[in-house]
Amino acid sequence: MNQESDQSIYKKWLSESDGNLFDRVPFGHLVILPNQTIISINQLILQWLGVDESTILHKKRFADLISVGGRIFYETHHRPLEKIQGYINEINYTLLGKNKKRIPVLINTQQEKDAAGEVLFTQFFIFDISERKNYEQELINEKKNAESAAEAKDRFISTISHEIRTPLHGIMGTTDILLQKDTTANKEELLKVLQFSTQSLLELINDILDFTKGEADKVKLHQQPFNLKDTVGNLIHTLRSKAREKGLEIESNIDQSIPNLVIGDAIKLSQVINNLVGNAIKFTNKGLVKVIVRLEKQAKNKIHLYFEVADSGVGIPEEKLEAIFTPFTQLKNELTAKAGGTGLGLTISKRLVQLFGGQLLIKSTVGKGSTFYFDIDFKIPSDKEISNLSILSTAEQRAPLENIKVLMVEDNATNIYIASLYFNKWKLDFDIAENGKIGLEMVQKTPYDLVLMDLRMPVMDGYEASKAIRNLSDPKIAQLPIYALTASTFSTIQEKARKAGITGLMSKPFKPNELHKIMKEHQAKKQQMVESFQIDYLYEYFDKDADAVLEFIEVIIVDFEEIKHTIFKAIQTKDLKGYKDEKHKTITTLKLLKASQLQDLLRQGEAHLAIATSSSKDDLFQDLSKAFDVLLADLKKVTF
Repeated sequence: MNQESDQSIYKKWLSESDGNLFDRVPFGHLVILPNQTIISINQLILQWLGVDESTILHKKRFADLISVGGRIFYETHHRPLEKIQGYINEINYTLLGKNKKRIPVLINTQQEKDAAGEVLFTQFFIFDISERKNYEQELINEKKNAESAAEAKDRFISTISHEIRTPLHGIMGTTDILLQKDTTANKEELLKVLQFSTQSLLELINDILDFTKGEADKVKLHQQPFNLKDTVGNLIHTLRSKAREKGLEIESNIDQSIPNLVIGDAIKLSQVINNLVGNAIKFTNKGLVKVIVRLEKQAKNKIHLYFEVADSGVGIPEEKLEAIFTPFTQLKNELTAKAGGTGLGLTISKRLVQLFGGQLLIKSTVGKGSTFYFDIDFKIPSDKEISNLSILSTAEQRAPLENIKVLMVEDNATNIYIASLYFNKWKLDFDIAENGKIGLEMVQKTPYDLVLMDLRMPVMDGYEASKAIRNLSDPKIAQLPIYALTASTFSTIQEKARKAGITGLMSKPFKPNELHKIMKEHQAKKQQMVESFQIDYLYEYFDKDADAVLEFIEVIIVDFEEIKHTIFKAIQTKDLKGYKDEKHKTITTLKLLKASQLQDLLRQGEAHLAIATSSSKDDLFQDLSKAFDVLLADLKKVTF
């Protein structure tokens, strides 16, 4: 059968089935002859490929339109199967269009035969499955994300188990020694270890909370001045008891020429040293562990330090040296099986050292021990940075907090006891409320300057109590500063706290210097505050109608801003009559506000303006301007 007769057969068939049919369907359609030549193609496929019909018909085969892998499959699998059964259902191919465009398609084929069973032509019904492929890829990505999340969760739990033990060991061991009545240990040193361990534990918990909100890949160094020699020394002191349990000693050599203070992240550096020393103890049965911190270079504002942790333990085979930094990897031998652990310590340490800008390296010999080492830079703090350092407890930072009254809303007896010790030491006048409901009642009866609000309490929690305080009809109480004490990360509760009207957030357990600083600021504000007007009198005047008070104050603010502008224009032009007119407008309102200071300054200003030598730069007029500003600011606070 020749090509011309084949085409006439197809054309006859096509005319009988309406020649425009396949240009109106929502799928691709083409027809090939037994010799694979394409003799018909609809407009949809041409659109996909971005070509003209003239470039395809009688010139291309179906295999010419698909990817290389598709061509191989088409010749080796598709055509033989089609020859056997006369059709193909749902085979995936990729069409290659103009400009390297790739169109994933699903193809069904059907052979058309004559009465003798000879193949006349084959129809291809082609469906664009780009959206389905995208959806499938999304499902694959979601699956990978779910698997990654599950792995991250497992890693997170393992990390907690691994990282939290050292400070807990320090706390438990030190507490046990302190409770022994016949101990001869230096209690001051033990208390330092206890304080350091609890601080390390608190910082680790803060990092854990950050990790839970998906910040694991965004770890940042907290650049703050700290005493590096003390930090490393305290950590080694904490780990010595763990070493002695195995009959080991920790030998430390910390270069004393290192400056007392450097800028860096003390907690993350401690994590590295803790992991390395902890591993050295774990894999050493006899001998000792050495810790070296050496000053290599020093410039004006930067130092270069070398760190080394060496042991006389089992050592690591050379072929295993890289594998030990892989998460959850442990050496499989008798000693490591007994040692236990999660296999995360070295992975964490390597990443942290990289974060510092260094590289954690290792030298090891089987049966003789291992040495881990790295070197990193630290900046040296300026005098200003040192003066701002919170760990330096100056006399002013812990000065008495007199003339300020604070309400602490807290239900935990331990937290109350610890806070009370500090408050009494600071000579602070304070009250305690056991829950938010009691706190709400107390602020309405007693004039407090500040409220410390726990967020999780029975009866009424801190959010509810803060909202209730902000909704009180007395504007003076409603503006009371409220600081929330929370064990949660600030980012997780900031929006909720803002909506509740909470002034600021403080971590729990609180840092004494941080809390003292906040109270000191409010004490200073109270001492410096000039009573611009008496809200209580205005409140009584309007028969305790809070809405009426607020409306009145809003009108006053607009009027006084205009009056201030006109008065000072009169002062600049020495317009005594204009000054008197504006002053007269304010007197009745100022009396109603009991704003005695501004009244006095306006009267003095009138007399002073009558003097020929008076100037707008005179101290009296400067005080008058300040008094106007204070009054307007205080009025705006009421309407906030």
